[in-house]
Amino acid sequence: MTATEQVGVVSSEVGAIEGDLELRGLVKRYSGTTVVDSLDLTIPSGQLFALLGPSGCGKTTTLRMVAGLEQPDEGSILLSGNDITQLRGFRRPVNTVFQSYALFPHLTIFENVAFGLRERRASDIKRKVERILETVELSALAQRKPAQLSGGQQQRVALARAIVNEPQVLLLDEPLGALDMKLRRQMQYEVKQIQSDLGLTFLHVTHDQEEAMTMADKIAVMNGGRIEQMGAPEELYESPRTAFVANFLGNSNLLPGIVLGHESELAMIDVAGQQVRVPSARVHATDQSVFVGVRPEKIRIARDHDVAAAGENELAGIVLDSSYTGIGTEYVVEVAGSNETVKAFVQNDSVRERLAPGTSVRLIWQLGFTFALDGSQDPHAGEGTAVGADTQHVAAVGARGRAARRKRR
Repeated sequence: MTATEQVGVVSSEVGAIEGDLELRGLVKRYSGTTVVDSLDLTIPSGQLFALLGPSGCGKTTTLRMVAGLEQPDEGSILLSGNDITQLRGFRRPVNTVFQSYALFPHLTIFENVAFGLRERRASDIKRKVERILETVELSALAQRKPAQLSGGQQQRVALARAIVNEPQVLLLDEPLGALDMKLRRQMQYEVKQIQSDLGLTFLHVTHDQEEAMTMADKIAVMNGGRIEQMGAPEELYESPRTAFVANFLGNSNLLPGIVLGHESELAMIDVAGQQVRVPSARVHATDQSVFVGVRPEKIRIARDHDVAAAGENELAGIVLDSSYTGIGTEYVVEVAGSNETVKAFVQNDSVRERLAPGTSVRLIWQLGFTFALDGSQDPHAGEGTAVGADTQHVAAVGARGRAARRKRR
């Protein structure tokens, strides 16, 4: 059997017991530059896990080390407790789906999927291929050629070929990047459903926040070769621990403040001479100097004479500008007594007068939507790197993803 024919074959050296994928102290350098820096990560069996980050953050290099396409300079890779670091790629129980599907144009869909099973008995091949084509809903197209399929159907063929020999881990390297936006969103749910049905471990690498939040059970946000923060999609969005995560996942208002003290599990913070309260559990800083954060869609804009309720924060300000986006209106408001500005997104769910520049307003939001970050960070970290969705769509995706995960369970 040639190396090409052996790609994806499960090695007897590793065993067939499914289990966690562990990355221990992985380091990778190119020409003296460290691109993956002491990476520690455990991915539970059966989970769809996303490595999310901008270009050059080390996520694809990490995937290539798991696949055996790159060798780490330091550290180890364990699967089901077995060290596979030194195993050649074709001997690892791991398959990869790339952005380019690499389908054979002269073969039928059935033959493409069966390609990695050529050493099996014909009856086994037929049974396995038919079963996996049924799983990806392509049974009726088994005798077509790739050119006769849509982009989404070709994506499913690539998935079917990668999972037909039952790998323990499937690696996805920007697999939906070649699809248009509408088809990409459709395929996000289809891929997640396939993963859920099969119970396989998927490691998904992407720079698209919407894609990661829609599909993943858990996300690790990477930056500069390290994991910046890891958690469920809603946890990362609602409670970022660094400015990079706050800005990379949608948009955030980050206002400089000084912690005045603590009272009843709330941090009292001065922001431009006005007091903001933050739940102590959502304060991710040890010094007095902080950035107070709140997402634009969490804020409601009230006229100057309105006041906040007991469980809400408020800041006085003046409208500088507004932008109509169809589903909503985004306001830019200058915080009274400062040069700091806040963006607030108001849904157009009722007929209301658009506020003119110069209007005095109050920015009001719930205490539980407020977070505080270390003031020594760059408040603009992560800006300009967000890809795939605006703040409102990322927020909607987070809520939609939570509901979908609950339904699947």
